[in-house]
Amino acid sequence: MRMWRYKFVPLMFIFFGISECSNIPGEQLPPNISVEIENQTIDASRGGYKWETKSLFSNTGVIADAADPIRIGEGLIAQSVVPNSTAIVKYSDGSNPTIIANLWEGQNQTKTLPVKDSEITLPSDKGRHVIEIYTEWKNGRTSYTFVVEVK
Repeated sequence: MRMWRYKFVPLMFIFFGISECSNIPGEQLPPNISVEIENQTIDASRGGYKWETKSLFSNTGVIADAADPIRIGEGLIAQSVVPNSTAIVKYSDGSNPTIIANLWEGQNQTKTLPVKDSEITLPSDKGRHVIEIYTEWKNGRTSYTFVVEVK
């Protein structure tokens, strides 16, 4: 009986050690984003998100809150663009998730911008525009914010 116990305890340590080592640290966050307009990559910031990581023996969930897109946009440099420019959205993991692009003014979401194949048609109205990209994957969802100045 004792022999079985001595074999079982080390196997438990190996089993739990392998399951915990299978969580790769970078997988606990949504992918980073790259926004390209007129062959220039511009700054975009991650907002709030919900992200789940599943491994063989455990599931991990992270929920992070953030300021609204207007406040996030206050800290970003606006990219000068011509009316109706196209922003190409790419993710660091090469994924092609579902995205929705929203225009924010004041403290409100005012308009949904056209999106086709990860390309967003930017506003035609002159001025500074804060744009939120709402993204959904099977692992979760997040929002990203970037700012353009239509000349």
